[in-house]
Amino acid sequence: MNPFEMAVDAVFASFGVAATYTPANGDPATEITVLAKRPDEVVGFGETRIAAEISLFEIRASDIANPQGGDVITLNSIDYTVQGAPTRGTERLVWVVDAFVS
Repeated sequence: MNPFEMAVDAVFASFGVAATYTPANGDPATEITVLAKRPDEVVGFGETRIAAEISLFEIRASDIANPQGGDVITLNSIDYTVQGAPTRGTERLVWVVDAFVS
């Protein structure tokens, strides 16, 4: 295991929370650990700026190989539907997933 993998595992062990990942394609649900972030995103609409609440989740690539839009993350009994195309970090160890409350 390289130092980057060890660091990612340590962060998820210390700050991660348990969640359930359910693929939209009907595959079985999987118990995973996520880092949940809920920052406000400022969206421009003409000359108006609107603050919108978004939900971002970081998921270890070793837990989920290929997250897709429409998949569902359940955290604290709340379902979040993945939207858009998830992205990977520089070392390709973590997925960053944008989701909305469904």
